[in-house]
Amino acid sequence: AWLDAAQEYERGLDAAPSEPDSGAVQIMTVHASKGLEWDVVVVAGLTEGDFPGVTPVGKEPLSSGWLTSLEALPYEMRGDAEHLPHLEPPDGATHKDVDVAREEFRAADGARELREERRLAYVAFTRARSVLVLTGCWWGTRKTINVPSRFLTEVVAAGAALPLPGTSPDALTLAPEQSEPTPLANAIWPAPRDGELLRELEQAATLIPWRSPNAQGFADPVTPAAPDDPVTPAAPDDPVTPAAPDDPAAPDDPAAVLSSSLDRSVAEWAWQTTTLLAEQAATRASRSTPNDGEIPEHLSASAVVALASDPAEFALVRRRPVPVEPSPHARRGTRFHAWVEAHYAQAALLDVDELGEAEDVVAEDDQLLRLQEAFLASPWAGREPIAIEADVETPVAGTVVRCRIDAVFAGTDGALVHIVDWKTGAPASGVKAREAREMQLALYRLGWSRLHGVPLNQIAASFHFVAGGVTHDAPLLEEAEVEKMLARHLAALGPTGADQVRTQ
Repeated sequence: AWLDAAQEYERGLDAAPSEPDSGAVQIMTVHASKGLEWDVVVVAGLTEGDFPGVTPVGKEPLSSGWLTSLEALPYEMRGDAEHLPHLEPPDGATHKDVDVAREEFRAADGARELREERRLAYVAFTRARSVLVLTGCWWGTRKTINVPSRFLTEVVAAGAALPLPGTSPDALTLAPEQSEPTPLANAIWPAPRDGELLRELEQAATLIPWRSPNAQGFADPVTPAAPDDPVTPAAPDDPVTPAAPDDPAAPDDPAAVLSSSLDRSVAEWAWQTTTLLAEQAATRASRSTPNDGEIPEHLSASAVVALASDPAEFALVRRRPVPVEPSPHARRGTRFHAWVEAHYAQAALLDVDELGEAEDVVAEDDQLLRLQEAFLASPWAGREPIAIEADVETPVAGTVVRCRIDAVFAGTDGALVHIVDWKTGAPASGVKAREAREMQLALYRLGWSRLHGVPLNQIAASFHFVAGGVTHDAPLLEEAEVEKMLARHLAALGPTGADQVRTQ
């Protein structure tokens, strides 16, 4: 019943965009990552008891399932009961028989949970296009050292993963001594300024590679690699050699020791920064299309209008999106569209009462009332639509275009279908602006034609400007024309379009 109601009343609400954000580090659960991909993926917490989360006993995991969880249903009451293990003591069972049956259940449920966790690990490990980093830690919040996850050890044993450079090949088997204190217990911040700790910091600094600063106090800049050459950052050199205890040049002042360590840290940071920037520059230079000019995989019809109106501004907004200032005109338009749906006795996607109120847009908004009156005086008010707020997706010029059509009516004058888009604002001024808007109706026609098998030349489309009571018919473009026009607009997002963005 819930699905039937969703199909009848909601009619396919747009799902939130789920494409990975190339400009951010995204942290999410494995479940939320299904169907997505990134260039680099890090799977953390690969320790037994965390991932997989089953309790390891020897090599066989055990799980008590619903037997010890107050929040879990007995498996016999679940819809997937036939795929789950059951606690089945024999008839006339003794206490020992029940214990044996319980242990069998725990072993069977542990094996089931491990299979589920293994499937989850497969999802996590296959989200990476280029680089997959698997990591765990010996010490965490437990009182004992952690055991590396079997998912980690298995891929290493199979030769599918290698330890990080500089890490021992036996890193997964060289567990620290059980008696060693945990780093968490020894973490002190801020660090006390005493000679013993400063000497330890100085000794630790000698283990970190760094690049000696130049005359200006910064690391020498790294020349970016050519686009067709692999990026190989320069290796740090000049490791720091601690001064001998009897060396007269060795500073005795702890503050001087700390200052020396900080100077080396600054030089190291400078080297890392220039190396990373050089790598980024080389990566961008090696691409045929700059990062700023990547062609989007999905676009809404309204986004296509924005692209056709101003490609550089469109690319700039996509490159660095910022929240849009609330507009009373857009809010009024939303309320009007909800009212039109109610007028046609269709369930509104947005309840007018749920939209809230703004200082200049209230229920008795005079301009909204005038729009309603103007619509009721139009010839469209008395017609019965075929569809309201119809969702259509169709691929055009290599990009999937999402359309939400305001209204579809039976056609007249030889057309089988007439698509209408309500406009609460003024008609576009200028040829370029008008042609950009007409792309919206062209995409609506193409999408409806492909979805319902209606010949494109038998689909009319119009804008109805409600305030003025005027209906403007759009040109009846052929499919090849629509493809060519959108391809031309998308081409503006390529190197040339990206250059325009950078110029701004």
